[in-house]
Amino acid sequence: MKLMKLWRLRQLLSYPTFAIEIVVGRALNGRRKNDHEACMNDVFNFLVGNLLGARLVDPANTNNIIDVSIADRQALAQKATAALQAQHWDQVVW
Repeated sequence: MKLMKLWRLRQLLSYPTFAIEIVVGRALNGRRKNDHEACMNDVFNFLVGNLLGARLVDPANTNNIIDVSIADRQALAQKATAALQAQHWDQVVW
């Protein structure tokens, strides 16, 4: 979660941090979380493959649908694609 929030800041994305938390939770649901590289790749793959059509619901209040614009979703998916194509982690997070 912290790495994704740092990544969001470094990429200058306006995507809400609460929405990042929901996306990370969905992307990593049922997966082992002790391998940070694999987790980041899982989240990036989720962002690329599922974010545009994903319905983001607040898990504490299912009546609260998180509104994120298509433009923000597209920007996030594009940055995630670039992250997956990066050769080294310093190109992704830093």
